[in-house]
Amino acid sequence: MAKYTIYTIEGGEPTDVKAVQVGWNMSALKYGIFWCIYKKLWLYFFLITVMFIVTLIYVGDSITLFSFFFWWLLIHFVLSYQGNDLLGAKLTKDFYKEAYVEPISR
Repeated sequence: MAKYTIYTIEGGEPTDVKAVQVGWNMSALKYGIFWCIYKKLWLYFFLITVMFIVTLIYVGDSITLFSFFFWWLLIHFVLSYQGNDLLGAKLTKDFYKEAYVEPISR
């Protein structure tokens, strides 16, 4: 059973409600950096992109397909584990507040 944390804007319209799943994010695991773009997590998108470009510049000659695949999977796993927390922090920064202290189950 999935659990969600509900975020609302005080004094906002009834459509200003966001539900963020608690725990593992399967969409972030599947889509990785494209999930960051879809959820408008621009800072993390640029951070991952710059980190990847710098890695290619400094170890570009010695990079193998296995190491590339390993780093790509590592980024996807970190995003899937931390993605919902990052999304909740972004909503809090965008003036959303948690509507319920306890996560609700679907």
